[in-house]
Amino acid sequence: MTVWEMVKKAVEDVTCQSENPVVAEKQIKEYILNHYPGTNPATIINQIMFCSVNRQSRVNDPKNQRQIICNREFDFLYRPNINTPEVVMYNPNEHGQWEIALSNDAKFIVRRTDDETIITDHGIAENNDLAFALEAHLRDFISKNLSTIGNLTLFENGVEYSTDVGNIDILTKNENDEFVVIELKLHRGEDAALGQVQRYMGWIKENLADNGNVYGMIIGKSITKKLKYAVSVAQNITLFEYSMTFSVAEAMLS
Repeated sequence: MTVWEMVKKAVEDVTCQSENPVVAEKQIKEYILNHYPGTNPATIINQIMFCSVNRQSRVNDPKNQRQIICNREFDFLYRPNINTPEVVMYNPNEHGQWEIALSNDAKFIVRRTDDETIITDHGIAENNDLAFALEAHLRDFISKNLSTIGNLTLFENGVEYSTDVGNIDILTKNENDEFVVIELKLHRGEDAALGQVQRYMGWIKENLADNGNVYGMIIGKSITKKLKYAVSVAQNITLFEYSMTFSVAEAMLS
């Protein structure tokens, strides 16, 4: 039995026992570990993401890197609230028909077939910045240029890494083989950004790092003094600011 099939059985059984259609991803993981000992917990979380039709991070898997209507056997989960790690069984009549499409800039995106709205795993994308109108653009750029912020390498697929407590923007390891959690502060306030990265660091420390050192980075266009003060008394967290330039020139025949 594949892990995604374990996920499906877990959702069906938990739903039947509780008579509640909403299942926490933590419940799915616990069910599988009880019924199928030895299954990798990180694989379970990744397969939940892989099977959720409205999760943008599902396109990180090669099987989802294609234009397709989401009606395959493993397209069976839906997140009612994209920011809450809970799922229901996907019903196109109730949740709309979802697809994996190719955006104008040749990136795979998840969306409803009747809607041009692009979904990120933090919610609906907003035009807050000209160059990085979508948080995913900045996330992808940084993940492919990690040398700009340190001697880091991606951990597994690393981008939008799924955990029991939410999705980490970028999960990496440093030269000492220690985990480094990278979070982008684009649509979240200072307190939310700091609390989020600390929550992810705590989860990594307990579940993947075997209580070893875990570090955090917060990257934003403009880091406020409030956040600098907060991080000054937080352990193992550093702040980075990004900058960019953008220009347009008329194209003319010479």
